[in-house]
Amino acid sequence: MKNCLACGCANADSASRCQACDTKTFVSSSPEAVGGHIISPDEKTFWERIGFSQFAVIFIRVEALWFVFNALNLVTYLPSYLRVSGGVVSPADGFEQRAYFFLFRIACNIAAALVCFRYASNIAHWLINKLPMSTLPPSGSDQR
Repeated sequence: MKNCLACGCANADSASRCQACDTKTFVSSSPEAVGGHIISPDEKTFWERIGFSQFAVIFIRVEALWFVFNALNLVTYLPSYLRVSGGVVSPADGFEQRAYFFLFRIACNIAAALVCFRYASNIAHWLINKLPMSTLPPSGSDQR
């Protein structure tokens, strides 16, 4: 079955127009109309329970993993900029600034990853509160 967007009337999947209001806009609710994909009860429960803020926290923590992988990628460049002599690590000749720059970038990526992991819910709540809301007035307000 698919529901009309205009009036909400339930129509058959084969209908091209709403039987009640004669519009062509539908929202399908049957698995056959949306490609036959049926989700398991556990998956349905998960998607019903997770809200936007929980999804934002997951996304921020995935971003933290990106910072970790970026830091690991930068570490692979360090051996060409550093030399070890007598157990002491120092920049190779001519690469002092670049070696310090790579170390700084690695430290920044690790710090950003730690912040994202630790404060993901705070960041998500801050972002959600700062998102521009609809320009419509709140429900229940007087429109004149």
